[in-house]
Amino acid sequence: MPRILVVGGGAIGGITAATAAADVVVLDANTEHVAKLNGPGLVINGEDPVRLEAVATVDELGDDEFDFALIAVKSPLHHVVLPPLVERGDIHAFVTLGNGLIQDRVEEIVGEGNLLACLVEWGGSNVGPGELIRDSEGGYVVGELDGVLTDRARRLAKALAPVGPTRVTDNVRGMIWTKLQVNSTFTGLSAVSGLRYGGVAEQGPDAVFALWAEG
Repeated sequence: MPRILVVGGGAIGGITAATAAADVVVLDANTEHVAKLNGPGLVINGEDPVRLEAVATVDELGDDEFDFALIAVKSPLHHVVLPPLVERGDIHAFVTLGNGLIQDRVEEIVGEGNLLACLVEWGGSNVGPGELIRDSEGGYVVGELDGVLTDRARRLAKALAPVGPTRVTDNVRGMIWTKLQVNSTFTGLSAVSGLRYGGVAEQGPDAVFALWAEG
């Protein structure tokens, strides 16, 4: 079972941490959230709490070694959060969970060859410290930036499979652009209409097709 550090215990990171088939530690700067993860536990969709090992600072990780560090914080924080983790020298691979074209910039921080990309095909929301909502189904797509199918990518996919269907791809950069186009097509329309993606597709198909074609 892999040892995984989840960097950011919000909706994506927290739900992943609570469900993955791995030995997980969560690193999150919100001390109240961290306290609740440690006990009584993380509540997802109102179900029974899931206790997680969680810390609020890198120093609290001690001498732990990790197979993967899943990056689940927003991109403006990457340059703050990642360098101290890289300096530890005991994380075998970093993994981006965020949207957008962030991978090359993150690889510059963590080192060439030390990064995998993971696309999240489901959504969630923060309710408050220690409480999250998963509001859609789906899984993950995992891949190496150079397209090589590796054992570490397969191992990560196996660990994530309990969260949702997970597949390894030899074209993760193509998948990144595909998801970016989906988000660019639907997110603005969702924001101005107040509808979820499905509602946007049902009620505004002409706008959806126009934006998709432009993309």
